[in-house]
Amino acid sequence: MKEELGEKWEGRDVALWHRGKTLAWLKILTFDRIGVVHRISDVLVSHDVNQRFGYFTAFDKNGKYVSLVELPPNVDVVELVNELKKVDDVLDVEYEVREGFCFQNNEFPLYILGERAVIFRAEMISELFGMISASFPQAEGFMNLCGMKSGVRVAQIVEGMIEVEPSKRLKLLEEIVPFVGWGRCEVVFESNGSEGKDRESFSLAIITHDSFLTSSIESHHPVCVYLGGFYTGYVSYVLGRRVYARETMCMAKGDPYC
Repeated sequence: MKEELGEKWEGRDVALWHRGKTLAWLKILTFDRIGVVHRISDVLVSHDVNQRFGYFTAFDKNGKYVSLVELPPNVDVVELVNELKKVDDVLDVEYEVREGFCFQNNEFPLYILGERAVIFRAEMISELFGMISASFPQAEGFMNLCGMKSGVRVAQIVEGMIEVEPSKRLKLLEEIVPFVGWGRCEVVFESNGSEGKDRESFSLAIITHDSFLTSSIESHHPVCVYLGGFYTGYVSYVLGRRVYARETMCMAKGDPYC
């Protein structure tokens, strides 16, 4: 099977190949307490189980530890799981066994910001948006509107997760955009003083490096219409006023950033 896959798969983090190894996904629900991951690892090490990938997520007072492991031939996965369930602060353990090959580097289903998510190649998204632009009138307006709706939804989720002043919620874009793989961005927000009783004058620039919409694209005009719509929706919701984002520079037309 390795020969069928080809050498290009070796060393890539999207695929894990281990000849003659039994792989298992472990999803371990815990209390969010100091030392629980260490105690879980101690059990795995005591059985010569090799962890290939793992992460811990905390929510409320509980946590979740997800790990992809290699099981030695002499280890019974059911017995291992039962022992893990006895670890202090472990609530439950779910598992799934794979034989020799695994594409995933995350659990299924995938959740981002608390909602179900799927993964697409950046080139495919660019091609899809290009086909929409070439096939439908007012396509840019449609893609911009889709981005706006997404931006508003993300802003609502963030608002429910953390209570901070609007300027800091805008800065959170610097964490959100790379988190979902859209690029790296810098938010430059400057207040220009009072504009009226309830409104404030400000200037805002969002500098985006390596936008996923410019992947393998060359153009004479900016192409990040969806991302501009996302910024429009997010910023408008956070500030409570209608704001429009306009892309003045774009990597697709040779600029250093968008």
